[in-house]
Amino acid sequence: MRFTTSIQAINPYTGELCLYNGPVIEADSWEQAQFICDNNEMGYCRIDGEFKGEHPCILRHELN
Repeated sequence: MRFTTSIQAINPYTGELCLYNGPVIEADSWEQAQFICDNNEMGYCRIDGEFKGEHPCILRHELN
């Protein structure tokens, strides 16, 4: 299974504490996914859900 993670960090632009998406972890269970994070220098990541797939998105940048 694949699990999503989240990371709490200070936004450098606003100074506010924010929640960011972390890496997707391959593991057999929630507990194993957290163990993988904790023992591979990603202890700052919290397992927060099962990965169900990606949503396509369109990025639009307007130049002035």
